[in-house]
Amino acid sequence: APHATVSGLDAPPWVAPLLVWLGDVSSQELQEVLKDFGLNDRLAMACRPWQRKERSLRRLVERGSRSVSAVAEQLEGTPLPILSILEARLSQLKTTAPTHLLMTVLSRMQEPRLLSGEDVMRLGIPEGQQVGLLLGRVRRLQLDGIIGSKEEAVAYLCRPNG
Repeated sequence: APHATVSGLDAPPWVAPLLVWLGDVSSQELQEVLKDFGLNDRLAMACRPWQRKERSLRRLVERGSRSVSAVAEQLEGTPLPILSILEARLSQLKTTAPTHLLMTVLSRMQEPRLLSGEDVMRLGIPEGQQVGLLLGRVRRLQLDGIIGSKEEAVAYLCRPNG
């Protein structure tokens, strides 16, 4: 299996499962335990933000009131090991809703974008910040399942006062 990278450092593949197993230990304790397992200080230290990130994502998904796009925004760029920890922790809950939400978010994030910058400019919108903002808005609507095709995206952008 490819090595997980913790903020640019190579972590052994067992670090993520270990973090799942350790659960919500304090950051300080986490660092000590990881060092006992033979991780060097830098790596042990680097795992602390992982733990924080996983915890905040878990709270977000458990709350369940957030839109898919809001969760996706938080998940953007999250290293895979954190996601595997998150999935494992969610699977231990009595309710399946958080896991379901996470899976929905992850699968929608895999979907290709409906529009490109060129598509937007073809609609007569000049190159610049506006294009990026509109692409972002369309992407959020796509993630939330409100817009599902290129046609719908174009129609959305062509609405008067859109």
